[in-house]
Amino acid sequence: FRRSDFDTALEFWKRANGKVSAATWQAVAGRISQAQRDQVVERTFNSIRTPHFDIRVQSSSHSAVEELGRRLELEHERLAAQLGGGPQHVTVIVYTAEDLQRLYHQRDWAVGFYDGRLRLRWNEVLGPELSVFIAHELSHAFLHHLYGMSVPIWVHEGFAQFQEGLRPRSPEEESMEQGVRSRTSWVPLAWLDRRFTQPSSDQDVGRAYVQARLVVEELVKRYGMERLTAFLQRLARGTPVEAAFDETFPVRGARVNQGTFE
Repeated sequence: FRRSDFDTALEFWKRANGKVSAATWQAVAGRISQAQRDQVVERTFNSIRTPHFDIRVQSSSHSAVEELGRRLELEHERLAAQLGGGPQHVTVIVYTAEDLQRLYHQRDWAVGFYDGRLRLRWNEVLGPELSVFIAHELSHAFLHHLYGMSVPIWVHEGFAQFQEGLRPRSPEEESMEQGVRSRTSWVPLAWLDRRFTQPSSDQDVGRAYVQARLVVEELVKRYGMERLTAFLQRLARGTPVEAAFDETFPVRGARVNQGTFE
């Protein structure tokens, strides 16, 4: 599926019917449905390959796609050097904003997502902050590849924003940041993922993004990237999140986990 070999993926997935639990089959059936949808949607897409990426896009703007490939390769090199490795092959599909939302039920604020294949919005590919956009979205692919499915959403989103580097923050973001730092809108980390998956409003999601970014920035500032990757490695080995956090970030870090941001 990750390599867009839909026929083979569907053949293997369909063999699972009757051989796995009902709950597992429900997840497999969802993947089958998604692959069939992708297969139809991408029939008219062009494919351009770079050393690490298969870029699929409907647009005929060759120069924009070539620039996307160049930026992807640069960011792949940077992340691989920082994390000590990364995926050797990533499929990237570029959609219109309408198609991304309609076909994959994404909220209107989503500009991309990763589910084994990196799905991007064409508007951002043409936008002035392409490098920032790529740094964020490709980070998700690296975390999935290196550390599996055990990384919490808040770590994913905090790490991805950290990779964006310095960028101007909107007045709304600055206000949310003040609320997190003053603890008036702090959410204990054990509950933070729910703000992404079950938000009561867009502002709820915005605050979750801001807090995730601040926590990851603070952890890297206090302990360094090497300690953050040690935390991710513990998660990949199956250590529960809170235990992995406290083992990796002792004393002051533990207070962050319990609900303060000193």
